Amino acid sequence: MLATNEPVADVDSGRKLGRLTKCYDDDRSDPTFGRRLPRQAPLSLDEPFTLLELFKALPTYFAPKLLDLFNLIWEGGKMTASLAEGLVRLLPKNKPGANLKSLGAYRPITLRETTYKVLSKVLVVRLNGVLGELLPPAQHGFMPSRRSADAGSHLMLNCILSSLRTLRHRTAV
Repeated sequence: MLATNEPVADVDSGRKLGRLTKCYDDDRSDPTFGRRLPRQAPLSLDEPFTLLELFKALPTYFAPKLLDLFNLIWEGGKMTASLAEGLVRLLPKNKPGANLKSLGAYRPITLRETTYKVLSKVLVVRLNGVLGELLPPAQHGFMPSRRSADAGSHLMLNCILSSLRTLRHRTAV
């Protein structure tokens, strides 16, 4: 890589600044902005397109096709074999001094197709609309309108009501 050093002029005052710029004659250099692409950028630009990129770029194109596929799955009650597949990868846990030869030092993650992920999100949105009605009132975890603190309040209220019933029952006898 060849580099040339030139003093940079201050545009406002017309005077030379003490700092120097480097111009690289490298295929990763951008002479307009004087920046270089990171080393991994050319590799990522050379890779084939992913389904996720296409979904992001052409949502109106894929929506009708996905609608047909999702309705087929919904009416049939099962997914296609290729859509149900996933690739399991082991990721090391971030624990200092962990024995990397032990399976316990890793956690599995399943990599799924983008179409599967979209279907999952559609189902989650549907479920979130009715989940509050399906789950019992005592369920507080992971509910948007309920908090864990509410569970403690319910527990105390139930204890008080139970005590009152017991007290009323004793006084009635």
